[in-house]
Amino acid sequence: MTTWIETATGPVTAGSGDQTNHINYYLDRESGRLTRQGRDLMLVAEDDLRRLAQRFVPPRDFGAATERLTRPGMVLLTGDPGTGRRAAAKMLLHDLGPDGGRFEELHDDPEISLSAQIAAGGRYLLDLAATDEARFRSVQPELGSVRAALEQHEARLVAVLPRHHEHLLRDEFGDLVVGIGRPNGSRVLKQHLRADGIDFREGDLGMPELADYLASAAMRELRELSRLTRLASEADRGGGFSSWLTQAINARKERGAEVAARVRDKRDAWSRALLLSTAMLTGCRSDAVFHAATLLLSVVGHTPDGTPALEQADLAERLTDIGVGVDRDQRVRFDTLAYDEAVLTHFWNNFPDLRLSYRTWIDKLVRLRLLGEADRGALVPRFAAHALRVGRPDDLVHLVERWAERTESGRPSPHLPLAAEALTLGLRHEEHGGHFRSQIYSWSRDQSLPQDLALVVVQVCADVLAPDHPDQALVRLHHLARRGRGVVRAAARDALLGLVERDRRQLRRLLDRLAGEQASPHWNGTDAGLFLELVASPPFTDRMRADRRLLGDTTVRAQLVKGWGSVLSGRGRDVWGDGARAWLDSSVSDARPLDILVEASRDDGDALGGLYVTARDWAHEDPARAATRDSLLRRIDRAQGFEADESTTEGSQEMQR
Repeated sequence: MTTWIETATGPVTAGSGDQTNHINYYLDRESGRLTRQGRDLMLVAEDDLRRLAQRFVPPRDFGAATERLTRPGMVLLTGDPGTGRRAAAKMLLHDLGPDGGRFEELHDDPEISLSAQIAAGGRYLLDLAATDEARFRSVQPELGSVRAALEQHEARLVAVLPRHHEHLLRDEFGDLVVGIGRPNGSRVLKQHLRADGIDFREGDLGMPELADYLASAAMRELRELSRLTRLASEADRGGGFSSWLTQAINARKERGAEVAARVRDKRDAWSRALLLSTAMLTGCRSDAVFHAATLLLSVVGHTPDGTPALEQADLAERLTDIGVGVDRDQRVRFDTLAYDEAVLTHFWNNFPDLRLSYRTWIDKLVRLRLLGEADRGALVPRFAAHALRVGRPDDLVHLVERWAERTESGRPSPHLPLAAEALTLGLRHEEHGGHFRSQIYSWSRDQSLPQDLALVVVQVCADVLAPDHPDQALVRLHHLARRGRGVVRAAARDALLGLVERDRRQLRRLLDRLAGEQASPHWNGTDAGLFLELVASPPFTDRMRADRRLLGDTTVRAQLVKGWGSVLSGRGRDVWGDGARAWLDSSVSDARPLDILVEASRDDGDALGGLYVTARDWAHEDPARAATRDSLLRRIDRAQGFEADESTTEGSQEMQR
């Protein structure tokens, strides 16, 4: 029987080979806060789509789906698992627009319905492939609302249906279904090889052992075959394409059986612990691997046999015995391509009772002083890949919480970047990403959330969640801004304001949340201040960057009136004065901010008086501002039922003061 190495779903790797997660965090030891290094996340997401486009081979009937999307609305993709349904959905949306092909992915959220996430001209992906029967039945009434919202907003959506539940689809959606077939396997592999920079001739793919594989392998398996071919070429520069491809095929087909045989042959705990430690720490120093094996034996409760150390086989002999090579820098690697991945797969698959111990072991490993920053950085995705592959996302959640705990001396944990990396890997996992979004939602509403964990959540929301799920990022950041204290509240508000400054739809959504919750205790505690920061931000007040369409939007105007009315009534000028001055500045070229301010305080004489005094003081600083002050005064007079002569208005107001 052929045994295949299993690979994880999502952008994680189980072993050797390059890993690009795009985000590197480092800890600012002075402030105790995380900082991200790297490119703008929007650009990274666009690059990911471009890389997919380079490798993509359209499946059968892809053109029919493309034709459906020439009009606003929804396409429901169906097809067998492994045919590249999700990739096809992404490319359908990518091909629609010139702006880098950006789209958002819709997901269930406790505070936002699917239809409420639809915006004018938007492009959306809804992946239902892994949903169970109950969820697939319950989501269909929502699909009706989504369909209406798409037509209303001239937006487009591609949904991937669960193959095993397609018979449950309501008849009303039947005309939206497009079935796609498996792309040509040979063409797919060629595209991946070219994108990976591998030179080959057409005849090189004619080897008999490859034919059946190309006819039946899933798309992700062909992508993995190309990756292994590239790794073989990097390790064997003197070889040729046929040799590299043969090594890759053997790695996919035979490694699992080879590892199983070796584990059966090595019954002693030391050999097995060393085998697993080498796989987990491939590329690390041999002494670190030795101590990792010792830690593993301790965690699983192994009792040493009492043989004196000098009578035991030395480390070099033990490593050779399990097929591990040591280079001149004393770094360990298996001698066979992809052997490390096969070892990890074997131990996670065949020792299920040790999975909790693996989690404890990894927590101890990252604290091993012999490991460098790069070693720890490689360790986390290897563990994450297999924990998620076998359905244990909470193992990763536990480690995020552990690595965010403060040291015994009360300083921020040096492992905060690893906590952020682990959370990032969870969020980006295709199958378990929803679990981590739900976990972040729970954390964001927890008033007892530890400060450092909260800062990790804020950073990951801003960097990882916001580019593809801005609606969900906004909800979670808003809760953190409300419930956090001190540095957490400041970080969450900064991230929230940064999000809405980049995305006008999210600005409108935040305004709607703030305007709709003025009766809640959060308004007096946090939301009023957040509103004032929002209305003083560049989209409203920067003369060069302000979006004047916002003030012309009827809904936005009503929200602004409601918000300003709440902050002007019952609060002193020391609270709202700076925000009002910012709006006076922006009123020099556009009088609509004055109209909103006066309408907001129309029924509150004290608020109107406070507005005038603020404008008077503001105008005294620069004579050129007098016209704006007088314009505000005329509006105040009209609001109070006076139509005073413009030449005497200011004097009469001064007398009243």
